[in-house]
Amino acid sequence: MDKTKLMNIISTVAPILVGIGALNFLFIGLFENDLLEEMIGDGGSATSTTPIAKTIYILIGLSAVYTLGWIPMMLKKINK
Repeated sequence: MDKTKLMNIISTVAPILVGIGALNFLFIGLFENDLLEEMIGDGGSATSTTPIAKTIYILIGLSAVYTLGWIPMMLKKINK
């Protein structure tokens, strides 16, 4: 797989993961209910998550960092 195709995949998946993370935080804030933990974890606290749940949380965090890098590019487009 070439680099351009890989970056296109990452650029598509990253905002989806950020959205999932944001919705999860919404449910935590409104209902004190961690949906990701209930669906793929052991139902406990964030410190007792399964390896799969931890991996998903890490991917969501990395996706957020990646999408934050888009802000300067978007601001540049707005200021043109």
